[in-house]
Amino acid sequence: PEVPAPQRLHICRQAADAVSGSEGKDLLLADLGAIPSLNSLELMDNYLDDSGCKEAAAAAAANVSAKLLEQPDAAKLAPKLIPVLERIEPATSNTELAKHARALLEAAQGKVRAK
Repeated sequence: PEVPAPQRLHICRQAADAVSGSEGKDLLLADLGAIPSLNSLELMDNYLDDSGCKEAAAAAAANVSAKLLEQPDAAKLAPKLIPVLERIEPATSNTELAKHARALLEAAQGKVRAK
């Protein structure tokens, strides 16, 4: 059986303190990227400056942000997404991911303006 998202997030929080090396961080970020919550996004944000895993952090953060922007309360979540979305594009060398992050940022900004 699949572990519920709140439990997975708790496990990831504990692992974040112990994980080292880019491979371990990439695995942690992959797990966080599958948990659509502001809390997982907050944890990922810490890795956007880590040269060893910033690509994985950027991809995971974009994935979670996209899912959060699809939720019914996206307009309420958008202001909290914007600071992380602004950090994704400069963190990645992947052109497609950078474009995706820019589109997500524009969507979040649009939801804030529409509120």
